[in-house]
Amino acid sequence: MPGFARLDSPGVLQHVIVPGNERKKIFLDNEDRRRSLAEARGMICYVGVRELGYTGMELGRELN
Repeated sequence: MPGFARLDSPGVLQHVIVPGNERKKIFLDNEDRRRSLAEARGMICYVGVRELGYTGMELGRELN
């Protein structure tokens, strides 16, 4: 079954596998976790506004 096309942006987290490869920790500490989540949110907002045509207000309403 073919998969979806992926966006390729240098330096952006592509996906997270839980609980990590070889059961290693995904996040080193809380700051690392916050930073990774902020990057993921940024990419979601970028795709929503630039690629899917949402306005910032619509995106905020959809994502709460």
